[in-house]
Amino acid sequence: MSAMLALAMAAMTYVATVSTRTKIRRLLPAADVRQARGDLNHYQIAFLAGGPRRVVVTALATLAMTRAIEIARGGRVGLARGAASYDPVELAVLDAVAARPGRIKVAAIRGEVARGPVLEGLRHDLAGRGMLISEQVYAPVGRALRRLGRISRAALVVAVIVAGLGGVSVPSVVLGVVVLGFALHAHAVASEANGDRRNAVSAAGDAELAAARDVYREGGPPVAPGVVHEVGMPVALYGPGELRDASLRRELTRDGRDKSGDGDEVGGWSDGGDGGSGGDGDGGGGE
Repeated sequence: MSAMLALAMAAMTYVATVSTRTKIRRLLPAADVRQARGDLNHYQIAFLAGGPRRVVVTALATLAMTRAIEIARGGRVGLARGAASYDPVELAVLDAVAARPGRIKVAAIRGEVARGPVLEGLRHDLAGRGMLISEQVYAPVGRALRRLGRISRAALVVAVIVAGLGGVSVPSVVLGVVVLGFALHAHAVASEANGDRRNAVSAAGDAELAAARDVYREGGPPVAPGVVHEVGMPVALYGPGELRDASLRRELTRDGRDKSGDGDEVGGWSDGGDGGSGGDGDGGGGE
């Protein structure tokens, strides 16, 4: 009986997962095959590559290298005398530092500015340019995503029940693992789609990222002098792990998941392919 229940649950979970992914792909806009224009600045590229928090990390790195701010050991950020900028993102960072000079930390700035109106404006600008997929695209599959979430949770329960009823026998363990695998995959699909609704990168956005990566190679030397080429674009594309200043690199990656320093997820359901482009949605990754 438990075997039949497990097989039925596994089949239901698999069908629901495939059906939901198919519905999402059918709703996505057709791929834009035009050539990348290459007219995005490093903060726009940062948003596409790593989401709102990557943008803030890029601004922090840029401002630190131009000595507009000072990032001390422990991640505390101070404002240099006469610090100024004309860029909205950099101004938002400077304002956050000015409100608590010497006391605010990198992680707090990253979260605060990423959730603020300047980054929301940047997102709208990129969506208007066709670099991001509109949230409205996902509206028709909202019900399917909720159903998939319920099925994945039910499958987890069934996996536990099957394992419990069957004891430690090999068949029960195998069935439990199979159901658990389908449940986790379904949960991942639902979570990814829900998390990517705000910041899913389009084929046009992917083209811009690919063009930028062709110029700025990960780990490569600066393509030209200047803070944008030496710091802005490399950090935007790959995270602060690209910084040559070891102490600055350490402080900007201190609270990130890895060398990207932002812990965000972007892309996912890109109309340019299965994988998407980079590492957020705001709130997709934690501080």
